[in-house]
Amino acid sequence: MAKSKYTLPKFKFYKPQKLERTAKRIEQETDKRLTATGVSKNRYERTLGHLRENRNLRQRHYKILAYYLSSLKEDYPKLYNLFISKAQDFFSGPGRYYYHLKALLSSYYQEFKDKELYNLINLVIKNNNKWKSEMEFVKNLLYKSNNANEFFFKIVSKVNDCRSLTDIEELKSKLLMNNNNNLLKQSLSYYWLQILDNGVRNINNDLCIQIIKDYIPLEKKKKLFEKVLLDNKDINNFDSIGNIFERWLKLIGNTLGGPYGSNSAKWANIDQEARDLFKRWKAHKNIIVTFGEISGDQRRLDFWKQYSDYFYRVEYFEKYDQAILMESSNHIFIEFAGGGALYMYNKDYLTIQNLIDKECGYSNTKMVSEVLKDTQEEECTERLEHRDNYRGYKKWEPRFFDRFSTHGYVKKSSRKK
Repeated sequence: MAKSKYTLPKFKFYKPQKLERTAKRIEQETDKRLTATGVSKNRYERTLGHLRENRNLRQRHYKILAYYLSSLKEDYPKLYNLFISKAQDFFSGPGRYYYHLKALLSSYYQEFKDKELYNLINLVIKNNNKWKSEMEFVKNLLYKSNNANEFFFKIVSKVNDCRSLTDIEELKSKLLMNNNNNLLKQSLSYYWLQILDNGVRNINNDLCIQIIKDYIPLEKKKKLFEKVLLDNKDINNFDSIGNIFERWLKLIGNTLGGPYGSNSAKWANIDQEARDLFKRWKAHKNIIVTFGEISGDQRRLDFWKQYSDYFYRVEYFEKYDQAILMESSNHIFIEFAGGGALYMYNKDYLTIQNLIDKECGYSNTKMVSEVLKDTQEEECTERLEHRDNYRGYKKWEPRFFDRFSTHGYVKKSSRKK
């Protein structure tokens, strides 16, 4: 009989207890990697195959699937129910379920209205026999909750105590939450919308702004923005609106953009008066930027600020000879940052959106000469030069004031209080 060339290991060194300890260490290291890096989609798909074939699931399979329960429930509701059934059997006895619990919580924070998932988490808490200090906070919170609804409002109560972004980050850490989950969004939204609804003009801090940006759902943001705008709809002087309202307007603009063109879809269901106020503010800001920062012309800046509340849209087109277009209800006013005459047209001839839509059919030179400076067009109601000592006026501004008044535009300083 031929002698094997392979040397067998010395089995006396492989004691059962040592093997068990080694297996536990490997399991723990696997747990740590799963917690730190998440579970890859490939591992999830492979494990999903075991569940789909109704095979026996091992300990690691439950952890992997537990991270993806939100997707599993949405994509494969029957497999989700099968997982819950199998998991109830798996967690029915004592065991080391610490990392399973973290995975289940990760999914529960997305599906926090799921009573079966909540009950499964409580079963795990009941039978887990190895705890770490970082789990104490959420474990005690769950112990004190009789149902999922109570657990939600206990978290809302904790949110109420947060006074800074740091407090929120610490709360998330205690709850073992990631940055993007439905439970945190709902609890923050529930609390802060109540505060904001009671006095939106009194909210002026970084915490409020950050929560609105990151946690309030878009449709609720829009209702809140509408309320802020309508509460201030009678404002005409945007130079003295104060820092609080200015911050709100900037937040609204950063969130929804301007209510023009294709972007206006984001403003759907927002009251027209609210939209108009935002448009007037945006026009005023653009007048300051174009005539103040781009053109550097203080006289024209001071002049146009007298009429800024007539405009709903102001845009700058550098490629068209630095054209500045200002749109009111009935007219389009065209200035040029580098100087030159003012052109005024009826809106039947041109709007800012028309200009944007026409861009592809005109060269830059043709757009300026045939559209923006077309004095032959019968819709050109005024062409006015910024010349002092001209036609009986020492300054050009009074001449412009008089011409504008014939079209129904009255400067702010001449209006009745």
